Amino acid sequence: MEKENKGILYLHVILATIGAIIIPLTAILNANSNYFETTHILFGASLLLSYIGFFEKKLESIIN
Repeated sequence: MEKENKGILYLHVILATIGAIIIPLTAILNANSNYFETTHILFGASLLLSYIGFFEKKLESIIN
């Protein structure tokens, strides 16, 4: 694997980890309030889904 691809892979892994932390943390911290921070949860989910999309493309290129 090239260094450029490893850098992109690590970036996606870090962003997915941040997204996976943001989702439950926001849900836990705002469980008792009337205003639920859906924007933070959607941001975390988009980070997580971007990694999943990147990973699917990577696997597809390896298989084909």
